[in-house]
Amino acid sequence: MIPFTIPPGTSPHVLITELLPRDHARPVPASAGRARVFVHIDDARYTLDVDGARVKAHIGDHNADGDRFDLSLRANEATVQKFLDDWSGPKRWLPKFEPRGGIAILTDPRLLRRLAMVTGRIELAIADFEGERVSLTLAAGARAVHDEAAEPDVVVEMTMDAFERLLDASLAPDEAIADRHVTVRGKKLVAMQFALALVPFFPPR
Repeated sequence: MIPFTIPPGTSPHVLITELLPRDHARPVPASAGRARVFVHIDDARYTLDVDGARVKAHIGDHNADGDRFDLSLRANEATVQKFLDDWSGPKRWLPKFEPRGGIAILTDPRLLRRLAMVTGRIELAIADFEGERVSLTLAAGARAVHDEAAEPDVVVEMTMDAFERLLDASLAPDEAIADRHVTVRGKKLVAMQFALALVPFFPPR
């Protein structure tokens, strides 16, 4: 879901503050709706205000309404950089299928709104990503607050085999919850709700 070029050496900061605001409008219609996302990457914090085809990126927790966001995302900078380096080069870790519904970028409000319908905090991890465990945490609904001490409601950990099958759509998100290469610890219902929020964008099976 990267419908624009990411130059080699792009940092997470440049992606969020320059590339996304510049190129988000290409695949997203003005009628797509609104969303507010909080992004926490190590010590850096950003607020993304998405209004249809426009994205405004603010450094810090820029939120006049207090702590409420539609989604919050927390990740390690080294992990994000690994993905950026791949997306600007071999592109091994990009989806190999065309998402349904005209969704072409992760900041599309139509995708963000479906995820925001879930109330929960989920940690998504790959156990054997280039020899190490990597993860990100996504929170939605009433759990979408930037509380750094908050524990996830559920941890979903997969192998690279499962991750690669998700990327080529041979494994659907809801099927992954029961896959032998995926373990689920905590509230399985929260994991399934996030999975079902993504299913409509995968090819029909």
